[in-house]
Amino acid sequence: MSKTYIPMPMRRAVYQREGEVCHLCTGREALDLHHVRPEYAGGGTVAANLTPLCSNKLGGNACHILVHAAYRSKEKQLGRALSFAEYASIVAKLAEVMHP
Repeated sequence: MSKTYIPMPMRRAVYQREGEVCHLCTGREALDLHHVRPEYAGGGTVAANLTPLCSNKLGGNACHILVHAAYRSKEKQLGRALSFAEYASIVAKLAEVMHP
C-alpha cells in the first residue's frame, strides 16, 4: 500500500461522506483512505474511489490490510486486475460479513 497524496479538502469530503468511520468495522481510530480500485489497477485519486478503512497503526483493527489481502487473493485466482465493480463488490461483501 503506497501512500498517495490526497488533498485535505478531498480527505475531509470523503470522511464526512462516510461519517468519519471505517467502512467495514465502523471503528474511528487509525483511519486511512483506501482506493476502492487500486492505483495499480487504474483507480484514480478521486473522492468517488476513496473510502476510509482502519489500519493497525494503533494496534486496533486492520480492515485496510484485510481488504488488500482479499484483492490480491481474487486477482491471483483470476490472473488479472479486477474491474471497479469487482473491487467494490469485495469491499461490500466484507462489510456485510462485519455488519450482518
